[in-house]
Amino acid sequence: MSLHFYPLKVKANKKKLPDCVSIVFDVPQNLQSNFKCLLKDKILLYEKQ
Repeated sequence: MSLHFYPLKVKANKKKLPDCVSIVFDVPQNLQSNFKCLLKDKILLYEKQ
């Protein structure tokens, strides 16, 4: 499995629990097929330096 990184913008975020947030990303149409997530999928988030 290879890793790919894309610069996505945050569309919305909401604090669900004290240690949990829900994040919605604005995924461009041409990348949507790369972001078909299943329940319990995990993603890595990196802050752009």
